[in-house]
Amino acid sequence: MRLGWLIAPAPVVDHLALVKQRCDLFTPGLTQLVVAAMVNNGDDQTHLARLRAEHARRHDAMIAALERRLPPEALSWRRVAGGLYRWARLGCGFDADDVAQAALADGVALVAGNAFYPDGDGRCDIRLCFARTPPDRIDAGIARLAHALRRIRDTQRPASGRCPLV
Repeated sequence: MRLGWLIAPAPVVDHLALVKQRCDLFTPGLTQLVVAAMVNNGDDQTHLARLRAEHARRHDAMIAALERRLPPEALSWRRVAGGLYRWARLGCGFDADDVAQAALADGVALVAGNAFYPDGDGRCDIRLCFARTPPDRIDAGIARLAHALRRIRDTQRPASGRCPLV
């Protein structure tokens, strides 16, 4: 379920309401009723606690898989305290668009970083989502990402400049 609210000056709210109406006419009433009931009886806090615990498990599974499958020369990242995504920086001259296409061919969807930069930067960055994937499938996804990186390395880099991918 997605439901949000906005605190902004009236002209901003009015403009955003028009934009939203072009996408869909209204937020579904059932969603609003379910969220209102959860908030009124306190179930929202229980639900949020479960979500936080599950996202932490998935985050930890992704970090463990990244550490196991990819050396820092190929992909680096920082641990952070929150969020639903892991941002990573590609090493070894990899291009994020090439990696996104190769990973997709191996069944792994990720987003190239340049989609998030207005100036076209981010060609060495990728965004990996751990929130959607159960922990038992995250390792397999990271293994596929490593395979995609090896394939790019083997087709685009000379043997003397090989990236140390396991």
